[in-house]
Amino acid sequence: AESNWSVSARQWSFLCGEPSAGKSPAINAVMGHLKGMHIALHATWEMNNKDLKKEERDPEPALFTSDANVPALSEMLRANPRGAILQTSEFASWIGAIDSGDKGDAAKNRGDWLQLRDGGAYQVNRIQRGSILVPNWGMSVLAACTPDGLAKQRKQMPEDGLIQRFVPCIL
Repeated sequence: AESNWSVSARQWSFLCGEPSAGKSPAINAVMGHLKGMHIALHATWEMNNKDLKKEERDPEPALFTSDANVPALSEMLRANPRGAILQTSEFASWIGAIDSGDKGDAAKNRGDWLQLRDGGAYQVNRIQRGSILVPNWGMSVLAACTPDGLAKQRKQMPEDGLIQRFVPCIL
């Protein structure tokens, strides 16, 4: 039987280990080639767009980010419909950033991040920013943490399924 069902490739993982367990070298090995590709894409984009006004520039390519808020992600993912990866060395810092939204948006930020695991079209409508259609609201996430840090963070997290979206890799 045929099916129209499909799943976009996406992975959320964190490496969990004591300090000096090798989390950062492992992440650097995984991300090294991707970051090189990202730098090359960005250099070509800068060369092709350096003399253009902002509104005339091509969409800025991105394969990864280390830090972004939800409005910046909507712009980045609109220009990169294949998605991207967030790489953060500190899981607790990333969770803290999600929960520290401006103007009381912390709960909305969590909801937006929860949806990033699933992907799909995402429509944003704001008075000042206007309308933005993100063809694929989806990202992979690669993070690192210590067991103690994870335990402390887990106690503070709401029961919304965010942590359950991750595949833990215990070192």
